[in-house]
Amino acid sequence: MSSEPIITAAGLGKCYQIYESPSERLKQMLYPRAARLLGRSVDPRFREFWALRGVDFCISRGETVGILGRNGSGKTTLLQVLCGTLPHSEGQCEVSGRVAALLELGAGFKPEFTGRENVLINSAILGIPEGQARARMQQVIDFSELGDVIDRPVKTYSSGMYVRLAFSAAIHVSPDILVVDEALAVGDARFQAKCFRRINEMKEQGVTILFVTHATEQVAMHCTRALLLEHGRLLEDGHPREVSNHYLDLLFGKRSRDRAALAADGGEAIRKVLASKTPSDAEQSTVMQARPEVAEFINDSFGSGFTSRIGYHDGEYRWGNGGAEILDYLLVAGDRVESANLFADEDAELYMRVRFTRDVATPVYGFAIKNIGGLMLSGCNSRDQSVDSGSRYRAVSAGEVVVCCFKFRPKVDSGNYLVSIGISEDHSGDLSALDRRYDSILVKVERRGPYFGMVDIGAYCQLIHAV
Repeated sequence: MSSEPIITAAGLGKCYQIYESPSERLKQMLYPRAARLLGRSVDPRFREFWALRGVDFCISRGETVGILGRNGSGKTTLLQVLCGTLPHSEGQCEVSGRVAALLELGAGFKPEFTGRENVLINSAILGIPEGQARARMQQVIDFSELGDVIDRPVKTYSSGMYVRLAFSAAIHVSPDILVVDEALAVGDARFQAKCFRRINEMKEQGVTILFVTHATEQVAMHCTRALLLEHGRLLEDGHPREVSNHYLDLLFGKRSRDRAALAADGGEAIRKVLASKTPSDAEQSTVMQARPEVAEFINDSFGSGFTSRIGYHDGEYRWGNGGAEILDYLLVAGDRVESANLFADEDAELYMRVRFTRDVATPVYGFAIKNIGGLMLSGCNSRDQSVDSGSRYRAVSAGEVVVCCFKFRPKVDSGNYLVSIGISEDHSGDLSALDRRYDSILVKVERRGPYFGMVDIGAYCQLIHAV
C-alpha cells in the first residue's frame, strides 16, 4: 500500500433544498428575481437539509476502507460525491484515477438496451476505447455467468442478473478505485463469494476499495480501515474493529454514563438486598464441589476486580443503558484458574459476575470470541443455548448479583483472540443492552494437533473399501 493520497475530502458538504410543495419551488424560482428588480430581498421558501457536513479524510492508494453508518447517515451521498455523480455544496473533494462504482443496483443502465450495449456504454463513459472494451467483453460475460442473456434488454433481468452484470462490468475496466455500495447484498451466496475473491485479488494489485455495508464482519475481514458516519458527519475514522463496535453502539444502545456514580448511588440498597439472601442447599452443594478459587468467586457478591485480571484488555469497548453492571470474570482452563492461555483441545469455563441495578424480567447473558481483526468466530447466550431446565429466563430484582458460566472448547488456530461478554434484556426478541464489554478479555490459544484453517470443525477422513 502506497502513502500517496488518492482520495481527499476537506470540509466536504452536500446540502439539499427541501420544499413543502411544487408551488413553493416555483415561487423560489420567480420571487427572488422579481425582488432583485425592485431592490428588495425575500426569505427563501425552502429549508436546508445537510446530507453531509464538514467531512474530512484522506485515503491512500491501495487502502480498503469500509464505510459504516445507519440508514440516512450520508454513506451513499458521500460515495456519489466521490464518484462525481453528485456535486458537493461546500468544501473540497479530490479523486485521482479511474473510478468504477456500484452505487446502487443497475444505476446508469439503460433498460431498453442489452447487457452488452450497457457494458460498452459504461466503458465509453470511463474513457475506455471501444476496441479495448470489446476485447474485454468475453471476460465480463464469463464472470457474470449471463451467457446468451447478455444480448437481452436489461429490463428483463432479475435483480441477481443486474448485480452480476454491474459488478462484472465494474471490475473489468482496470479501475484505480472500486466503490461498492451494498450492491453485493443482492447476489446469491455463491456469487458473493466469487465477488469477494475478486475484491481480494484487486486489493493485492493495489486497487483502492471503498466498501459500504451493514455487515461488520465483512468490514473486519476485508478492510484495513473504517469510517463511521452519523447525521452526515464523520463520527470516527480508525481500525475496523473499533469503528464496528462504535457502529453497533449506535444501532443497539448507548455508551454507559458514569458507572461509578451509578454504583455509588445504589450501593447501600444493594448491600441490604444481598444481606437478606442466603444460598439454597443446592447452591451450597454446587459451590462445595467446585474448586476453592471458583467457589470463592461465586460467593463474592461485592468483588469487582474485572480490570485487574491478567487477561483484561484495556482496549475494551463498553456500553449499555446501566440496568446491570458486569463486575468481574474468571477464566478457568484445565487445571488452571485465571488463565490467559488456553489449549484448543481442552475445556474452558468463563464465569461472569453481574449486579442488577433494577428489576429485569428477561435477562440474557452472552459471550463471543473474535480474532484480533474483529471477525466473530463463535459465541452463545443464555436465551438460545442455556442448559438450565424450565424457562429460558430467570427474573432478577434490583440489587441481585448473578454468576453465570459459559463452557466452551476453543478449537481455533493458534493465536491471540478477544472475548466479549454482556448482559441484555429481551423485549419480545429485541435485545436491549444493559452492560456489554466488547473485546474486554485477551486470550492466547495454542493448538496441539494439526488441522487446516482457522477453526477445527472436527472433520476427519475415512477410507471405505472399494469394490
